[in-house]
Amino acid sequence: MGKGILNTSALSVKIDPLAEWPEIFDEAWRVNRDYFYDPGMHGVDWPAMKAKYAKFLPDLACRSDLNRIIQWMCRKFNVGTLVGKRTWGGLVGILGFPEFLDGGSVTAPNLAIWTKDGFVVENVGVAPDIEVEQWPADVIAGKDLQLEKAIEVAMKELAKNPVEAPVRPPYPTKMKK
Repeated sequence: MGKGILNTSALSVKIDPLAEWPEIFDEAWRVNRDYFYDPGMHGVDWPAMKAKYAKFLPDLACRSDLNRIIQWMCRKFNVGTLVGKRTWGGLVGILGFPEFLDGGSVTAPNLAIWTKDGFVVENVGVAPDIEVEQWPADVIAGKDLQLEKAIEVAMKELAKNPVEAPVRPPYPTKMKK
């Protein structure tokens, strides 16, 4: 009783990803609601975000589709000003191909980003809100013009939307007067 090795060879686990994915989606939404560092969620109507992206759940074909809608719901949009240069636009990717018997392999692109408007970013990239060139002479001189501009933008936003520092309450006392 309670000793020895448990024979698990006869056990089987049946999974139903289509039933599990909405649960995972709900949990991702709840974890962000409860633990996101800004309790105001950057001004986002969090219940509305859940409703907006939950509409995609019936159309999921694989776990990476679920990952994608969770990313969209969480992050992605209007979280700040992008400063710098357009990204390179190479986002068609390769995941999880098996090896051949001899250890060799072959791959085929099986991953890309798409929205209701079609496949996006590939060969286009993500454009910044404020474009700042990173000139070699500046980099060699130790200047990071993109970082400097991003700090300038952040400081202006903080000036427009100041955050009041919390006031520490007095420490509790257990002594009776």
